[in-house]
Amino acid sequence: MKKYFFVLFISLFVFGNLLADEPFRKHRFDTFKVLPMNENSIVFVGNSITDMHCWAEAFGNDSRIINRGNSGALSAEILANAESYIHGKPAKVFLMIGTNDFNTSTDKEIIDNIEETIKYMQRRSPRTEIYIESILPSTNNRNLARITGANEAIQRMVENYPKVTYIDLYTKLIGKIDNPNSNDYSCDKLHLTAASYQIWCETIKQYLGKDIQISYPQNTLQLQTYAQNTGSHGMRSTYFSVLPVNPNDILFFGDEMVKNGEWQELLGNPNIKNRGTGWGYEGTSGDIIPVVNANVNATFSHNNVSPRRILVYTGTNTVNSGEIEKAKREYRELIQNIKTKAPKTHIFVLSLLPTTMNACNEHIKAFNSWLKDFANETDNVSFININTPLSNSQGNINPIYFNNYNNYLTGMGYIKVAEILSKYIENCHPISENEARKLHVHNSKKY
Repeated sequence: MKKYFFVLFISLFVFGNLLADEPFRKHRFDTFKVLPMNENSIVFVGNSITDMHCWAEAFGNDSRIINRGNSGALSAEILANAESYIHGKPAKVFLMIGTNDFNTSTDKEIIDNIEETIKYMQRRSPRTEIYIESILPSTNNRNLARITGANEAIQRMVENYPKVTYIDLYTKLIGKIDNPNSNDYSCDKLHLTAASYQIWCETIKQYLGKDIQISYPQNTLQLQTYAQNTGSHGMRSTYFSVLPVNPNDILFFGDEMVKNGEWQELLGNPNIKNRGTGWGYEGTSGDIIPVVNANVNATFSHNNVSPRRILVYTGTNTVNSGEIEKAKREYRELIQNIKTKAPKTHIFVLSLLPTTMNACNEHIKAFNSWLKDFANETDNVSFININTPLSNSQGNINPIYFNNYNNYLTGMGYIKVAEILSKYIENCHPISENEARKLHVHNSKKY
């Protein structure tokens, strides 16, 4: 009986987290709907394990490679959003899904959803090569025996589709991700460090093409650095600590707004690299300015190169909480750290966006005013106002650019921000709002 109530508690806890995470997932799915792709695209689809990674960077910052991972995503949601992964008739799709379904779905339901996704993609884009990746080992509220059984069922199902390839990543990472005595490959026994992603990339390289090279060094395990705590932010920082920085790079540092913008695609510039972190509106993530600062340390831990540009967006939670002086102090420290690490780089600081919490908008207005003055007084730092163009006439959020659930940007919101930023960064080619609306309409239909 005790075991029954424990399992029930865990199931309810996970289900509650999925509901709480729904606004985030919807905003990211909405972003996918406005991003173009073509017949050369290589698409990585899945949940947070896919979402967290820097796929293009991991393979030479190749702009053909695009990330369609979504933290918390379920197999039914992947099926429901399949058009946004396939509308450009991409060359290849790599799909990993299922681990989030275990507390809400049967194994049959998971396999059925994956199979229906395969059928949909083959019907809509017959020439696209589809690769189904095994569910990874995890002991984070998960059972290894069940994962093994689900993988065996997925593999049997895939055998019915001669043009679909099953990739066994489970056996490559068993004993590593789930190792209770080591954080080398995972800190939470679910998500991954750079060392795990290196193994993943090495395993799938044969399917990508001879012209694609892996950016991870062979000694990634020894080089990777936790620049902060060993949670999700810490694991993400390990990628930053080993992936290269080049003189022509444009680095984006910040919170969830930065992390979940596919900036290389949005701006059409292959030199852009995303150093954002977070899988929830910053107001749910605590004081994140020091976390961003730690990611600066991680990025330059093995790199002595000053990139061409650095853009920074952070501070929402601290400012919304009314701790404006604290935010100013931490922001100064952040910019000074960047200037120390990359003394030749021009830095752009972005104003904070408006919020649905109208009382907090006065705090944001005051901080943005200070940030503008701070930039004007600081050498090699410029201020970019993204607040006003995304606000209504009262200074509150414009519903065109924010979703109906929380303070997350819609796909059109990201398109608008990209339009603004393109005026400050050379060699950018963002799509227009009109083009984005057409894509959104197309990708919202069921075919």
